[in-house]
Amino acid sequence: MKITLKIIKYIATRLLVTAIVLGIIFAAFLSSMKTTNVWILLTDGMKKRADVILLQNDVSTMSKYFTTHFIDTDSFGELQQEYSNYVINNYGYKLTVKNAFTWPWETSTTVIIQEAVYSIDGTLDTAKLAKDEAIRLGKLNPPDWTNSVYKVRLVSENGKWLIDDMEFLGEYNFQLTPLRSLPPDVLASLRPTEAVATATPAVSVTPAPVLDEKGTVITQGTATVNIRKGPSTTYESIAEVKEGATVHIIGEEGAWYKIELDDDQTGYISKMYITLD
Repeated sequence: MKITLKIIKYIATRLLVTAIVLGIIFAAFLSSMKTTNVWILLTDGMKKRADVILLQNDVSTMSKYFTTHFIDTDSFGELQQEYSNYVINNYGYKLTVKNAFTWPWETSTTVIIQEAVYSIDGTLDTAKLAKDEAIRLGKLNPPDWTNSVYKVRLVSENGKWLIDDMEFLGEYNFQLTPLRSLPPDVLASLRPTEAVATATPAVSVTPAPVLDEKGTVITQGTATVNIRKGPSTTYESIAEVKEGATVHIIGEEGAWYKIELDDDQTGYISKMYITLD
């Protein structure tokens, strides 16, 4: 009898431990799923908010990601008005989500995000604002976006996460990391040396001058890309290039390449639209 009780106790203990382990695994799985859903919602929702502001998209497209409370109280309408006099062709976007962990039983959570909008490429809509008036007001080009850090509150409604509130915590010092190829002198050093038919030792190929490169334009879905007088969207557009065009790169400044134009002038084009040949 005692042996039977020991066996039963042993089996019950093992079943309890197994149940606890399985419960922890299941809870971790649910937490992972919820956290992933929060991350996706923030990434897609904040990008949609930027589209509404910059591209003047319909506000109703935000209802998939935001509560009615957010749409009624957020400042996106004021920001949308700032860009209403421009036709935005393209812009760069990056969102970093911090501490996005959510327990399975939670119906609300708070997350810190860092949002950056950069390389805004657009032109003045002269049907809305005359060019002379825009120059007088200093609004010839689209204004720069204020990159920011926010504390975002999300709520679960009918099993679906929505962004309910957003508090500004401060500006985000975003630095765009340019995509760089190997410098010409490094590439030249990797080439095999060329032997000559004399007693003279083999001579290496002379490295090409630094920043004497060719690049190919990638418009990322727009018809053309602007070439500007200086390395910022605040400078006037002086020319446009189409998809696949080849440009001669002679310098760089931050997130912009300095290029040589056909008329011996120079201009600047955002690095996000260039791949080095």
